[in-house]
Amino acid sequence: MTIEKKTSSSEINVEYLKMIEKVIERLANNAFTIQNWFIIVFGGLAAIFLKQENFHLTGYIFSLGVLIILTFYLTHAHYLWLECCYRQKYNRARKGEYEPFDMELGDIKQKTSRRFSSGPLWIYVGAFICLLLTAIINTDWLHQLWACFCSLGE
Repeated sequence: MTIEKKTSSSEINVEYLKMIEKVIERLANNAFTIQNWFIIVFGGLAAIFLKQENFHLTGYIFSLGVLIILTFYLTHAHYLWLECCYRQKYNRARKGEYEPFDMELGDIKQKTSRRFSSGPLWIYVGAFICLLLTAIINTDWLHQLWACFCSLGE
């Protein structure tokens, strides 16, 4: 006697939707991890920046800080964009527009704009402003500019 397991199309669709949900969850987790790593790396860079006494290194450390901010922001934005694409795929798969277990994003990627999400932007802009202010204060640039400005009036 053979036991046949019959799977209905609704069961297959449920498994397909669960698979897409896991991808979305993994992408969201990765985006959060990137943000955590950014805070750690940027905090370490800020500590080095504040401890250094050689003012000639300020420009190099500032450039490295800007590179770190851009790299982490673009990576974070990419993960959020992919998460948005898979959420759209989930909604379409729920409506039955895709073959089960099709994970390609071809048409969705083309229709979803690569907008740089403003959600995580605040932390990166804030870090850049802190870096810029620290560079200005650390190099005494503002004091030199003021002295130069005052000497023009004499």
